[in-house]
Amino acid sequence: MVTHISSFEEHTQLIGKVLSELPNQNTSNYRQLKGGEFYYYTLSEGLYSIVFNVDKVHSTLSNDFILDFSNYENVDYVLSFLMKDMKVESNIDQEQHQLEKMTMMLMEKENKFIFDFNEIKSVHHVLLLFSKEELKEKGMGEYIQYLDKNDFSLFETFDDINILRAAISTTYNYQSKEKEVVQKQLLQSLFSMAFEYFYRRINTKSNNETNTDDHIKAAYIIRDAILNNLEEKPNIKSLSNQLSMSELECNQLFKKVFGQTILKFYNHYRVYYSRELLITNKMGIKEVTYHLGYTDMAYFSKIFKKEFGVSPNDFLKNNGIK
Repeated sequence: MVTHISSFEEHTQLIGKVLSELPNQNTSNYRQLKGGEFYYYTLSEGLYSIVFNVDKVHSTLSNDFILDFSNYENVDYVLSFLMKDMKVESNIDQEQHQLEKMTMMLMEKENKFIFDFNEIKSVHHVLLLFSKEELKEKGMGEYIQYLDKNDFSLFETFDDINILRAAISTTYNYQSKEKEVVQKQLLQSLFSMAFEYFYRRINTKSNNETNTDDHIKAAYIIRDAILNNLEEKPNIKSLSNQLSMSELECNQLFKKVFGQTILKFYNHYRVYYSRELLITNKMGIKEVTYHLGYTDMAYFSKIFKKEFGVSPNDFLKNNGIK
C-alpha cells in the first residue's frame, strides 16, 4: 500500500499516526513526538523548511510513502538532506537508491519520491522548499539555469554540511525561548551552504588554475585531516610536505576551494565541536577548553560567545545541561 502526501496538512496528519504524536503539545507548524519533533518554518517569502527530528520511530505502519510537493504554492524546487541507509525512489528514474552515505537530493517540485518508514529507526531529515523568485531576491538567479537542468539529482554531502545537519538535530534538546531562532538560523545557513556546493560544482571546469581534480583532491585531504583531529591545531608544514607544496600554496589552494584559510576553517569547526561535546555532556567546560587546545577558559568563553551569542555557562543553563 502507498500513502500519497501532497501538502503540509497531510504531512502533519500522517506524522501523528506514524511517529506517535503527543497530545496537547502542538501548534500549526509544530508537532511534539515521542522522542522527537516535526516542524515547518517560513524562513522567508519563497523559502520554507520541513524538519523531521526524531531519535526513535514508533511506527507500526507497513506503507511506502510518496512525497509530492506539486501542490505547494510559491515553490519551484525541493532540496532534501537524506540520511544514510534510507531507500528512496524517484518517479524520474524509477530506480530505488540505497543511500550509503549522507546525501543531498535536488529536484523540481513536480517530481515525487518514495520512501519506506519501516526501514528507518530514527529520522533526522531536512527539506528546503524554495522558489526561483527567492533565488533572484537573494542575488542567486544565475543558479536557475543549473537547477532547471537537474530535475532530479543525488549528491554525496561533505562534512561541513553534515556537521551543520548534526547541529540542527541537537536543537531538539534545546529548552530556551531562543530555540526557534537558532533553528531558523541554522536552516538558513544550510541553504546557503548547499549553494556554495553548487557554486563549486558549476565552476569546477571553468577554473583551470585551482579546480583541477588533483587540486580539489588535495584540498579535501587537508579538510579531512582537520576534521578528523579537531583536538589539535593543523600542522600546515606537515600537510604541505605530504602534498609536495609550499605552506603558502597549501593555504591558497584550501582557501580557493573552501573560502577560508586552513586555520580559520579549523577554528570555525573547533568551536562547533566544543558545543557538541557540551551538549552530549561528555565533558565539562574546563575539560573542553583544554581538550581542544584553547589557551584558557576565558578565551574559550569569548570565542564561544562570539559564535553562539552566549557564554558556555549560560549555554548549559539555557539548555538544562548540568
